[in-house]
Amino acid sequence: MYNQREIGNFKSQKRIVKATVVVSRKANCNFFIFMVRWEIRKTALQIGYVNFTKIYNDQVRQYGRTREAVMETIRICKDRNVLAEFFSEREKEVVDIMMTLFNEEYILKTYVESEKQEAAEKTKIGTAQRLYEMGISVQDIAKACQVTVETVEQWLGFVKV
Repeated sequence: MYNQREIGNFKSQKRIVKATVVVSRKANCNFFIFMVRWEIRKTALQIGYVNFTKIYNDQVRQYGRTREAVMETIRICKDRNVLAEFFSEREKEVVDIMMTLFNEEYILKTYVESEKQEAAEKTKIGTAQRLYEMGISVQDIAKACQVTVETVEQWLGFVKV
């Protein structure tokens, strides 16, 4: 009832796309043409997305994770006809999504950095307390922990904050 036929090769953005579709012996010509167009469009979108990603990574290296990088990526993609139709229809939506991703990524990065700093400070406090119990002077502890004497005194509870 069904057979798979290779219907030919198509050149799409400098790449050869092999279009293969499964068609029913009873399938009408319109459905067959639709399936071929869909396979070609799907492959072109995948190729376009890969090209978009390369352009985007170049712009992020140049401008950082900024709105300027997103806008420049979209401009270059339109100029090079990479997903140009998609960008012309949904440019604002793409910019909003990319900026939201940047903000979320920035928040996550900031959170991770603050957690690392807090963990490092807790480690230093624990080290300072153990060194003090071993009879090491506050000045030497401050030197070993690379902090001020006042900070060590706060950690040890000598000074109220």
